[in-house]
Amino acid sequence: MMLNLKIYVGRLLSCLAFLLAILHGSEVYGSSPGSGSSPETKIDLYNQEKFNLFVAVKSQKFYSDVNETECIKLPNDGENRAVPKKSQTELEFTLIPHDMGWMRMWNLQPKKGVSPSTALKDLTIRHENPVVIGCETVISIAVLHCILEALTPKIFDAYFTKGFSIGHEVLGEFLSICEGKPIPRERGEIGYIKNITSYFYRHPHGSANGENVICTGKNARKEPQYIGLGALFKKGPQTLEQIYDDFKTEFLKEPTAKELKTIQEKNYSCPDYEQLKNCKDKQIWQDFFHKAQTSAGDNVAVINIEKIKEIRKKFKDA
Repeated sequence: MMLNLKIYVGRLLSCLAFLLAILHGSEVYGSSPGSGSSPETKIDLYNQEKFNLFVAVKSQKFYSDVNETECIKLPNDGENRAVPKKSQTELEFTLIPHDMGWMRMWNLQPKKGVSPSTALKDLTIRHENPVVIGCETVISIAVLHCILEALTPKIFDAYFTKGFSIGHEVLGEFLSICEGKPIPRERGEIGYIKNITSYFYRHPHGSANGENVICTGKNARKEPQYIGLGALFKKGPQTLEQIYDDFKTEFLKEPTAKELKTIQEKNYSCPDYEQLKNCKDKQIWQDFFHKAQTSAGDNVAVINIEKIKEIRKKFKDA
């Protein structure tokens, strides 16, 4: 009963935040009778900035619900990726080259006979166990929820009639890269904020290498705010400084027994830790974080409304 009350209160607060975002210049349309959905920001396919607002508001609602119900969670200390038996999706992986060797890229795909839109919506339902997956896959789920609503379920299923994998590769055609931007700064922008590069060598099984995030807008101090998966975002969108503070905490933690074993086996070293473990100088930390972001290159994108319009026209004319 207490858990249900917490979820109810969390969703109530989410709806209030949702409505506040709408009042700041966006339009509203009513949901269909009996749909049970909340009012949404009007989807404007003729103005990229207004569409980005829709993406920001929709994504904040998505992450608020997921973080509250914990239907999806990050793997902890090398925990295996997993989906509950009742899930309408299943796991698959592909091997991709990585500077540390070969790395598994995990994806989720609909089970046989399940429509893509049904499988996607099912991922936000808490079954007997949560879906355990990395934040790089979860942000794909968040973006695909935006694409689903912009296309409508009928067109979404028609376009992905042969099924699809929920991962980075399926999103490429829907995204436009924002050149010259290492991290998101404007609402609706999607990107990756990196932790200190050497975090991996201190925590090879850690989940704080970085955060896949969507910018939800700016606070009263004009600071960009971000939403993503995990405990940090249960309180709502966070600023870059708050994310860096969390990165710092995670970096300074002692390695787990499993991590120490891997560090010894792989002969990893982390000289940055010796420099930073007692460092109180905020600027030095900022320099490390800034270096991590600039080393990533162009790492920001938005959902391209031209692609959405192209697909909608194709299937409406068919």
